[in-house]
Amino acid sequence: MLCFGFGERQYLLSADRGLLTKLSALLPSQSALLMTALRAPPAAAFGAENVVVLHVTPPAEAALQRFLWRSLDRDAAGAPVRLADGPYPGSVFWTASGTYDAFNTCNTWTADGLRAAGLPVGGPILFAGQVMSQVRQIAARQAR
Repeated sequence: MLCFGFGERQYLLSADRGLLTKLSALLPSQSALLMTALRAPPAAAFGAENVVVLHVTPPAEAALQRFLWRSLDRDAAGAPVRLADGPYPGSVFWTASGTYDAFNTCNTWTADGLRAAGLPVGGPILFAGQVMSQVRQIAARQAR
């Protein structure tokens, strides 16, 4: 299983994550995607309380895959551009399309991906709690 994340490129690749690096990530800047091959089920990797299972149709899954592909920057031959190894075994940083800033965060990107899959995620999203609240509500509706 693959896990994807989106973030500010300099912050993600920097060994120095001090205050200046954190503040500069709030300004429009280049982005990166982190792709990690999970070696354990998501609940074991992230903790069951941090995992929400959502059910999507095959067409919705294909739409999410297209969203992920569009999120990657590509070279002249159309291949994704690798930046560096990621922080975990089996993880890789790729250049991402678009910018990262205070109003286009990892949480905004996640909400956009959920919307691409046809899930009813509403409103502007900036914080992880906003995403998790909505996906928990969606999962509860799906369970009925």
